Amino acid sequence: SVAPVTFPDWPAVARWFEELSRGRDEVTPSIQAAWKQARPPGAQTALADGIRTAGLLVRDRVRYVDVELGIGGYQPRPAAETLASLYGDCKDKGTLFRSLLLAEGLSSYPILVNLTQPDTVPETPPVPYFNHFVVGVPLPADAKLPESMGSAVAVGDDLGKLLIVDTTDSVTSIGSISSALTGKRALVVAGAQSRLITLPEGLPTMHRLERSLQVELRPDRTLSVARVSTYVGQYAAYVRSQTNASSRDRREAVEHRMHDLWPD
Repeated sequence: SVAPVTFPDWPAVARWFEELSRGRDEVTPSIQAAWKQARPPGAQTALADGIRTAGLLVRDRVRYVDVELGIGGYQPRPAAETLASLYGDCKDKGTLFRSLLLAEGLSSYPILVNLTQPDTVPETPPVPYFNHFVVGVPLPADAKLPESMGSAVAVGDDLGKLLIVDTTDSVTSIGSISSALTGKRALVVAGAQSRLITLPEGLPTMHRLERSLQVELRPDRTLSVARVSTYVGQYAAYVRSQTNASSRDRREAVEHRMHDLWPD
């Protein structure tokens, strides 16, 4: 017979996951070699550069494949295995990211969150209805981050400030979080300091569209129109998802839009 797992509180949920993931982020020779090759040049790597490099390596090189067989639905694979196969789900990719950070001497925490449904994580009793794995990187008090990373910094009380990194989201910049994650309650797995935190809310300044339009009426009565758009945050993620499609589809969509605006 199989006894059901029960959790008296949130630290118990964190301890359960810690046991499942213990040693999975081990820095093996293959991890060291991959990080040495990817690491930005220079004796001292800026904190933001190191985090971004490790995040891009995992986000862009490791294909997302969700294999939930048995305990695999909860337990991440060893980081070295994910690196060798170059595929994995959110917890596999996040664990590899944490291992690369360790190779640089940076600590991090697993964070469990529900990506798809609101209001699924009550304060009590613990209902571990999580379906996504992100990583929280502790930031020193004097850490200086680019402005673009400001929207992904959460406050973890005595854990300090945490930069939230989602290596599964292929269209969101490292150091930014998607609108699906903003404001969600999430469990930081940090030993005795494990706790629920609220992920950062989206700031308007971090998600914006800047556009300039230049229209010229020429002497021959033709019209020249030039538009330059700059997309930031969630706007940029939307555009990346479009450009990931075929260039032909993208061109046809733009042409249809132009015909809608100027039918003749």
